[in-house]
Amino acid sequence: MSIFDSCKLETSFDEMFDSSCTARSHWVDIIDGLEKAGIKQLEQKQTEIDWRLEDNGVTYNIYNDPEGNNRRWNLDPIPLVLTSTEWDEISKGLKQRAKLLNLIFKDLYTEQRLIKDGIVPAEIIFAHKSFIPEVFNFENKDYYSMRFYATDISRGPDGKFWVINDRTQSPSGLGYAIENRLTMNSISNDLYPNVEILKMAKFIEGFKTMLKSLSTSNQDNPLIALLTPGPLNETYFEHSYISSFLDLTLVQGEDLLVKNNQLWLKSLNGLRKVDTLLRRVDSQYCDPLELRNDSQLGVAGLVNVIRKHNLSMINPIGVGILENIGLNPFMKNIAKYLLDEELILPQIATWWCGQKNELDFVLKNIRNLIIKKIDRTDNIEVYFANKLNDEDLKNLVEKIQNNPHYYVGQEIIDFSTTPSFAKGKVEPRNTVIRAFSYLHEDKYHVMPGGLIRVSPTKDSLVVSNQKGGTSKDLWILGKSDDFSGNNIFKNRSFIDSRLENISTKRAENL
Repeated sequence: MSIFDSCKLETSFDEMFDSSCTARSHWVDIIDGLEKAGIKQLEQKQTEIDWRLEDNGVTYNIYNDPEGNNRRWNLDPIPLVLTSTEWDEISKGLKQRAKLLNLIFKDLYTEQRLIKDGIVPAEIIFAHKSFIPEVFNFENKDYYSMRFYATDISRGPDGKFWVINDRTQSPSGLGYAIENRLTMNSISNDLYPNVEILKMAKFIEGFKTMLKSLSTSNQDNPLIALLTPGPLNETYFEHSYISSFLDLTLVQGEDLLVKNNQLWLKSLNGLRKVDTLLRRVDSQYCDPLELRNDSQLGVAGLVNVIRKHNLSMINPIGVGILENIGLNPFMKNIAKYLLDEELILPQIATWWCGQKNELDFVLKNIRNLIIKKIDRTDNIEVYFANKLNDEDLKNLVEKIQNNPHYYVGQEIIDFSTTPSFAKGKVEPRNTVIRAFSYLHEDKYHVMPGGLIRVSPTKDSLVVSNQKGGTSKDLWILGKSDDFSGNNIFKNRSFIDSRLENISTKRAENL
């Protein structure tokens, strides 16, 4: 008897089965492994995964959770599988989008041709809190480089991959993707002995090389720090994990000091100059002197350090403007204007309410749309209008009419589904892929894998770890080139205990 429920034709795209309920060819070896294992062995492997993640302390902080902030990370033993041919096409689209966003970033903070030539309405940019005038038009134009980029994509009902979200402010998930792969490596030979996949090691090694290459002082051993908001942040485990994995120094704002327009680490051996900063604190909170004066997460004077070109930063302060979904309706024209190209990866149809025709369309068709604010720095509000009662819908319409430039309407699309193991059975769940890219020597590199987030229930369209979703590993079928950097996946317990890299705050805690 098969462990899969009888095939049901859904409106969404099923990753494992085609429209005639036949298994897709690249899933055959996975299905074979699952059928041979059966539910009992799957449960054993799930227990093994859970034990390993708990033993490694892998957590995700859920805000205001009655069960406590630190929730154990959940990983499904069934991966999402794509062919290398399909991933190559996706990667082309991701590289194009990264390149385009990078050009948008440089333009908005320098010449602003997109606004002057009427390609992008000014209200979308200047009404957004992630546009930071304090970092406008620096002499060092290389500052305006988006060196790390994450993209949420999913397949629509037509089988094409769509861009759901752009993550540029301080993209999260890379550490969880690496840990998912390491954990899956421990069980994959038993469950899927005939499946060969592309490895992530070359991407990780390239990411490390990129970080080291940005040192402004050209040292052989530059000090690269990861600035974290601290243990209460939702992805603090990842900050700690990535800093160890990439040989970075994990710091909070209190560990740093600006002196003589340089950024310094306060260590037990005195002050040590920071060459590169990987930023996981939102832009507005990075400098209480020039930005939010109530912030206790940043470093006073940090903006002037980068203004004087004395620090490399990933990602730069101000890059969060690219997460503005108000840009989405204009991306097609922007691509023509800046690249003279058509978008390879389509996006969800979006209507910005700051234009009269689009506002009228949204209000007329509101029951068939999702309503979102363009600014994620406020409380993230997503309205599924078809689920609102008459009173709530009336209030939403009033909000839109009072501040139309602040809202967009988006088409409701079903995400693709993948088989997921939950509560002793395998059933389809909605999934979203988070893909990762970095920029080195004017070229974007895409990781052959990613973080898969899975909806908490079969019918949920909300795919979020904050809302109780789980995760998967993304497998790209194929054989990797031999690469000596594979040992980076073994050296994960290293802790740098040299005095010059121990911050005073960490020393106090010890």
